[in-house]
Amino acid sequence: MEVAQYVIIFALLCASCTAQEAKPDDRWYNMNSVGFHHHGEVSTTELTEPDAKKYFSKERPFVSELFRKQILNRLLEKNIGKEFKPTKSHPPRDPRCFAQVSKFNKKEVHIRILKPLGGWRWHHHFQCLAIYKTQRTQIIDEIFGINKLYDKFSFTYKGIGHGMAGPDIREKNNAIVKLLGEPDYEYPSQSPSLGRFYYKEHNLHIVTHHFVVYYVEKGKPDWVKYIEKEEESSKSNAPDQK
Repeated sequence: MEVAQYVIIFALLCASCTAQEAKPDDRWYNMNSVGFHHHGEVSTTELTEPDAKKYFSKERPFVSELFRKQILNRLLEKNIGKEFKPTKSHPPRDPRCFAQVSKFNKKEVHIRILKPLGGWRWHHHFQCLAIYKTQRTQIIDEIFGINKLYDKFSFTYKGIGHGMAGPDIREKNNAIVKLLGEPDYEYPSQSPSLGRFYYKEHNLHIVTHHFVVYYVEKGKPDWVKYIEKEEESSKSNAPDQK
């Protein structure tokens, strides 16, 4: 009887630990866009709050003058001979190294330092020079607009949200299709890795990257408004059948 009681207590403790690990505060949101390729393996460096304030700036390229003078040159020197070379590429429009949010949760943010390498068609290449982890503070949130990012990427609809795997809506047995049915509009993307779908009844826009939900938002996107305008124009210009 005592053994059974210990088993029950242990099971409850395990369940409690699992629940703690799954807290919404701990959920990470990854900022990786289709066609943007980041090259180079770098370890993550932890930044103190005072250093984070000194390193980043509200103006593009979001790195401070202090960072450019004291840190950036060292990162570039360390990267000599390791830089990825695209086989086909136009020069970058803006060659300056810049800071960008890599991922975040409710408490922390990872910021990567990227050097533009150029691009070809819808592919853009960047060398990753460093990744910094720091606490989300008011200043860091303001610089990178993280509050808006959090509101956007944490939104879910009927269980559909950022990170939901396997949402190839083009497949009829897809989980999203089972929930919402077939989408009314699909964005005519040249890349099969990028999906944009709109549901009229739910007024819902779903964006997928590499068959994983990137974000879900309420409201009609501009590309749907454009398609509807073209459809309306085609109807009004059609010859009268009477």
